[in-house]
Amino acid sequence: MEIMKELKEKAPKASYSYLNKCEDGYYVSKHENGITTVLHTDFNLENEEVVLSKNVIENFKVYGVAVCPLNADYLGIYGAFDKDNKPSYVIMNSKTKEVVKALKSVWAGVWSKTEEVFYYADSIPNAET
Repeated sequence: MEIMKELKEKAPKASYSYLNKCEDGYYVSKHENGITTVLHTDFNLENEEVVLSKNVIENFKVYGVAVCPLNADYLGIYGAFDKDNKPSYVIMNSKTKEVVKALKSVWAGVWSKTEEVFYYADSIPNAET
């Protein structure tokens, strides 16, 4: 039992990234034990509510989150689909957990500051187009 206690104490702690401020707190990506989860938390970073966890979007591994500045109901979830060698974004309604749009092979994405528009750069294999 001492070995288990020692291993638990040495286990890496959770890390956070993609901090996005919204009306009532933050949306943030939490990385723990090789799994990334999207959370909503208050301004004190004390009360965490899971918005998106592993396997909610089938075959999609989450890397981070970008929040729509005018309407935090919409999130741009950055990640990758299984067996896809390029990153993707999934636009999701944070309240209903509905996937609005999946944007595959997207290298970068950002919400506009003045409208509910998501700009992204896709990856087209044919350089002539």
